[in-house]
Amino acid sequence: MTDEIAAIDAQLQALFAGEEMRSVPALVAFGQPALDRLLDVMAGRVPVSSKGGQREQQEALIDVIVAFAKQDLDSVLKGVEARGLEGSVTTVWALGCVVDPRVVPLLVRSAASEAPLERWMAVSGLARQRDPRATEALIRSLKDRASNVRDVAAEALGKMGDPRAIEPLEAALSSGNARRFPHFARTTKAALDELRRRTRAKG
Repeated sequence: MTDEIAAIDAQLQALFAGEEMRSVPALVAFGQPALDRLLDVMAGRVPVSSKGGQREQQEALIDVIVAFAKQDLDSVLKGVEARGLEGSVTTVWALGCVVDPRVVPLLVRSAASEAPLERWMAVSGLARQRDPRATEALIRSLKDRASNVRDVAAEALGKMGDPRAIEPLEAALSSGNARRFPHFARTTKAALDELRRRTRAKG
């Protein structure tokens, strides 16, 4: 193990011990070697001892991935793909926090995952984007099996202001899901009203 890797591992241990304020900028300063080590940890290739629980470790990983993505998103995406981490909920949530058209394809794929948590995280990330591909994926998610995914999709479509979502929202409002789930009906109606207002304002 080189001195640089040992120093990176020390910062990773500090990260997982709850010292994000110090360790995140230190890891980002190491650049590509730290990103590679971090992604190897996520992929299970490198064990790192942690004093915190799994949730705390996941939150710390999200913080540092977002920081790396803001500096060099292409390298993050390339490293994620090389290690098969595209469907990791940590990856999906972290990259969903980055507003950039380059993250949209990954989020769109995750929005069609078999895992409800991954779909919810992906749709939440797509809700932050301003991209026609995000609108298309959110429209499909109005019919998702999970109610929380449908709710996020409907609310996001209202805020995004894309008139292509008007008819799908109208269909969702008259669907069986709207009849069975009052919260979805309320969310969809509010989104539809907001989208119509935005469309009239543009016109």
